[in-house]
Amino acid sequence: MASSRKPSRRKASAERPARSAPAPSVGALTELALDLRWSWNHSADQLWAQLEPELWARTHNPWVVLQTVSRAKVENFLHWLGLGSFVLGLVESFLYGVYAGLVYVPIHNFILRRCP
Repeated sequence: MASSRKPSRRKASAERPARSAPAPSVGALTELALDLRWSWNHSADQLWAQLEPELWARTHNPWVVLQTVSRAKVENFLHWLGLGSFVLGLVESFLYGVYAGLVYVPIHNFILRRCP
């Protein structure tokens, strides 16, 4: 006679290790280095300065930094730079836009009302 007991179910976390969010790829970093829009917007300067501070201080050229730094260092850096850093940067950018809107829009409107 077959047993009527159901097989025990293990928790999913016990069966599979928890996955962390994937780190950005080297290709994404290469795209960023070659993107000319960042030449006037210096938001990514901190990223390149953290990757290789001395070389960045001398050249201020992301492509040179990326080509000079070892592949292992780039991969370690990308592992460190994960989803949490991305979300933090996204929030900071949004809040900076809100701040600029709250400060500069009223000033702009005030000047437009005063000057015909």
